[in-house]
Amino acid sequence: MIVNIKTHELSPDITAMTFTGRLIRGNKWNDVEFVIRERIKQGLRNLVLDFSELNYIDSAGIGFVAVCIGLIEQQGGKLAISGAAGQVKQLLTMTHLDHTVGIYPDIPSAQRALSEPAAPTQA
Repeated sequence: MIVNIKTHELSPDITAMTFTGRLIRGNKWNDVEFVIRERIKQGLRNLVLDFSELNYIDSAGIGFVAVCIGLIEQQGGKLAISGAAGQVKQLLTMTHLDHTVGIYPDIPSAQRALSEPAAPTQA
């Protein structure tokens, strides 16, 4: 994974991780997943993966996104993606991840979506 990641708190219950570069299989893969797992253990429940500065993603990167979705949802949280464009957005759509997680044009839109209460489920 040839990527840089900056983490920042958007609100007390929402964290954003901004990815810059190329999200591909590589040496940092386990490190990034470990950081996310640790943040979830510390109480992270709502996460925005900001891809506005990401210029490439491969199938391993798509797998990483799917793992993140699963980790957050197992803990009752929500994940959103912001800023995906070009090849990145195309691959998210092609793999139908856009049906699994909300994709928003920017961080404020994703933050608003994560702040909304979950709709009640029908019994």
